[in-house]
Amino acid sequence: MLSNYLKNKHQQKFQQALLTADESLLRKTLGKGVDINDPFADAPDKPPQLPLFHAIQSCTPGCLQILLEAGARLPPESVLQRTLLEQAIRSTDQALALLTQLLSHGLDANTAEGSAFFYCLQNNNPSQQLLLLTRLMEHGGDINVRDDARLSVLDRLMIAEQTQLVGSLISAGALVSENLQQLACSDEIKAFAQRKKQDLEIQKMLLGG
Repeated sequence: MLSNYLKNKHQQKFQQALLTADESLLRKTLGKGVDINDPFADAPDKPPQLPLFHAIQSCTPGCLQILLEAGARLPPESVLQRTLLEQAIRSTDQALALLTQLLSHGLDANTAEGSAFFYCLQNNNPSQQLLLLTRLMEHGGDINVRDDARLSVLDRLMIAEQTQLVGSLISAGALVSENLQQLACSDEIKAFAQRKKQDLEIQKMLLGG
């Protein structure tokens, strides 16, 4: 009876640590036999979620790292993996750190048909967009994945007239669409993409590639 009481008390402390982003308390609770994979709700009217989700929602990379290093399991379901990536990428200032933690601990950058790449495009900061996209590629993400409209990340950036990002992605391996002329973007950015592609091809020839 007493052991169950203590176990529940420690589990409640564990949950409190996540909801308040208290890294010190979280570390203390891990040695008390808590279940780091036990879903719980942060309000009576909300469904239970895995502790990993609460760590991301609190925008605390430290708490997420503590859970992952302690052996918290990434969900096997594609839809939950997609949600983890989406929430991490949309967490504003901590997006890169949270995304890095998930990918470094084995979450597939290409899960859910590469949807994470398109979540990156919803970030309003071009520099942050590039960092997030690059991090996905560093962990095996396919930059040439296409969305439901059969448009690639590069296509989307060209339509948004993001010239600097377009150049950076082409340099990183993004393929210019064979249907370039049909894209709903300016002639200027189409010409820029073509020049960038040709420049890379010439560089490869000069380097013997």
